[in-house]
Amino acid sequence: MNNFSWKQWLLLLLAIPVVQQLASFVGGSFGHYMNQREAMTQTPTIPNASPPPIRVVFSSQDAEGATPKQMDIAFLRRLEEHTVTSIKEKVRKNHAAQGYSGPDLDLQAESVFVEAGGNKLAVVRLRGSDNSFSVFLLGIVGNELRKIACTRTHPDPIPITSGTCSEKVKEVFGARIGGQ
Repeated sequence: MNNFSWKQWLLLLLAIPVVQQLASFVGGSFGHYMNQREAMTQTPTIPNASPPPIRVVFSSQDAEGATPKQMDIAFLRRLEEHTVTSIKEKVRKNHAAQGYSGPDLDLQAESVFVEAGGNKLAVVRLRGSDNSFSVFLLGIVGNELRKIACTRTHPDPIPITSGTCSEKVKEVFGARIGGQ
């Protein structure tokens, strides 16, 4: 516990409400997906239908003195763990509220740091046992902590260097990942 500075703890504490807000969104999306899946088992599906759109949510808050330099590997691992835990809890609560009592959502997570126009971004990718994909991007610009969540219930991963999510990264951070 003493290996982390107060600024690293502050950065993590600032990220928690943002992750909770986005987890609530993803949990609601999963509940909606479960309703759609049940409806699909009762009606025929259209062959070669296009995948559902990627949904993008953006939020920001004051960074309260935190800086990108404090975003290290330990921070990234804590953010990944917190994101997974928050989403699983929101999904579980959403299931309970809808009367669904199936197995818990299994999430596989991976996280990395990337750069977009000189901004260091933490990227947490999640793949759910329900074929859902989510990508969370977190970065600090000036005195502002910014977070983007891109989600979709489809077996294809969500790209962050092109498409809807990439456009939001450019809008929020002023550049695309990979400098494209």
